[in-house]
Amino acid sequence: MNGKTLTRLALVASLAALGGPALAIPEEARDEALLLTVDAGLGIPVSDPERDYLNPGMWAGAGLYHTWSPMLAAGLRAHGGFLTADGTGDDMLGMGLFSLALRARPLAKKDDVRRGTGLWVETGIGLGLLDGPGSDTDARLGFEGAVGWNFEAGPLGVGPFFRVLHFFQRDASDLVAVVIGAEVNLFDHRPEGDKELVAGPPPHVETAPAEPRPSPIVALFIEDRLVVDETVFFDFDKSTLRPEGKSKLDEIVSAWRREGNSWKSLKIMGFADERGPADYNIQLSRDRAEAVAAYLSAHGMPAEKLDTEGYGESHPAVADATTPEEYQRNRRVEFRIER
Repeated sequence: MNGKTLTRLALVASLAALGGPALAIPEEARDEALLLTVDAGLGIPVSDPERDYLNPGMWAGAGLYHTWSPMLAAGLRAHGGFLTADGTGDDMLGMGLFSLALRARPLAKKDDVRRGTGLWVETGIGLGLLDGPGSDTDARLGFEGAVGWNFEAGPLGVGPFFRVLHFFQRDASDLVAVVIGAEVNLFDHRPEGDKELVAGPPPHVETAPAEPRPSPIVALFIEDRLVVDETVFFDFDKSTLRPEGKSKLDEIVSAWRREGNSWKSLKIMGFADERGPADYNIQLSRDRAEAVAAYLSAHGMPAEKLDTEGYGESHPAVADATTPEEYQRNRRVEFRIER
């Protein structure tokens, strides 16, 4: 397979993979975030006659993307490298490419909180630069197509990629090279509203208001259990109590003063939905439960009778949640009296 055939295949595959997600994105799903990528690899000439006298060389690059959804991003790429001749560093062909790029994640779901992990394909076009021995830097049209798979590594994405570079030449055969290497992506933000994740225990279902900012309700323990929408107590991604939350906790303190002599302990449990990094949300739910306990203790309840816990995803209030209302029901704070 020659270099031009390889380029055509890469272009067709990239456009096909990018076109589907682009058409499928509704306006309301355009969650914005930045994604920064850095990569490095081995560059190999595949076009004639370059592959006969040029040896593999090094290639490195970076890209800054604006994401509209989990499936589609666009941005700027800048990368370059060199190929050596005759196995020496004295005779090198330098290459560079500054391009506008489109990147898609064909397997991503619309509620995916990541932007850079999993399968990705990319295509780009821009200014190519070639700099050979004994000649000035030559500018020309350049094209790139790539495919890769990034694995989640905490806040990063890391994985292999395969990239095709095509430098168009008017008076000579086009130069085509491939790059095989690894990419790291950073700033893989979770869109607001999808960041929380924790979901929690009791086996039976208890409902809570689905509104984003429900007003405080009268404290009412049903069978020694109280379920409250988390937004009564906290703002998004925060563990600082809101005024409405303090008012709600004052009601619990009043209940303790009326009948606390029959309480062995009060268990405070924080939950959220199944989206987002589990470790982050478990810690957030613990911080929130401890903030609630600190307030109750400061207002008269014995600290030794307050038990706090942040739970994972094992027992959501709504199993297999798919709608915003169902996710909201899974994000909650629960109190349980042990007598």
